[in-house]
Amino acid sequence: MTDGFEDVLRRLDGRLTEVVEGREDLAEGVQLAEVRGVGEAADGRIRAVMAGGTFTELTIEPAAHRMSHVELAEAVLEAVNAAAAEHARLLTEAVQAADSTDLGRLQGDLRQLQSQSLTAMRTYTESLFDALAQARRLAGDPAPER
Repeated sequence: MTDGFEDVLRRLDGRLTEVVEGREDLAEGVQLAEVRGVGEAADGRIRAVMAGGTFTELTIEPAAHRMSHVELAEAVLEAVNAAAAEHARLLTEAVQAADSTDLGRLQGDLRQLQSQSLTAMRTYTESLFDALAQARRLAGDPAPER
């Protein structure tokens, strides 16, 4: 009686597992260490590099030492923020390039599974009503109308 519904649930679970495993493969495929963001400030006198999700370099040329401590701090922040922004942009591009999930196909599969699950649930519900009606007939109760 519930075989159809359970089959639909098994297939849905299998499809979702495929998608999740595909996403895990995607994360493994994009090497975080390979993504390198560079930011500069103060006309290139201050340079920050972000690789692998952390800042790996901060270069301050001797000419930048003539800046006030406030100007120097602002320039360092500007370079670091620029490096982080470039790192995020490049990482997003790398993930998008590596993503081979066909979301249209997945959406179609899920709609088909939804339709099949509704049909299976309808069949299951009708069989419950039939069993209830039969039990009422056997008990001598009149069957209520659906």
